[in-house]
Amino acid sequence: MGFFRVDLFADDEGRRFVVHCWPREFRSTQDPAWTVHCHAWPVESMILTGRLRDTQFVHEAADERIPPGVLYLAGSAPDGMSELKRTGEAVRLAGSVDAYREEREFYEIGLDAFHESVVGARGHCMTLARIGRRKVQPARVVGEPGAPALLRYHHEAVARQLLRDEFRAAGLTT
Repeated sequence: MGFFRVDLFADDEGRRFVVHCWPREFRSTQDPAWTVHCHAWPVESMILTGRLRDTQFVHEAADERIPPGVLYLAGSAPDGMSELKRTGEAVRLAGSVDAYREEREFYEIGLDAFHESVVGARGHCMTLARIGRRKVQPARVVGEPGAPALLRYHHEAVARQLLRDEFRAAGLTT
């Protein structure tokens, strides 16, 4: 996805509050960099600084013009690596909401809603997100037909100085 996440806290209802940050000089994505996904929880988000392109999708099973993707389940392995496991289920998605989100703008991503958040290579964005309680189903990612059945990757560590610089640039610290 190209961002790093900072966990802030959880409330008494089990919702988590996190900061997502796409810095100007750092993009860390898995390989292959599939970005269309849905969460195992609802997400409410507000842009603190910068902007992003938010595309939300709907199923279009009958539209043969849309190339199919294959669903992968996202999870963690016992060794701490992240995994994507192919389900074999084909899916056809079409964009239903395609908007640029700007500073101070609030938007939601519903449970089971496929979406993609993109920040340009030279751009930046920082969001404050409230993540709802996890549901039973795992997060899902739309992959390419013919890709491996199992993909494993690790998240690149983010240098503390980069964290400080991004929070300072956003006016969140001195």
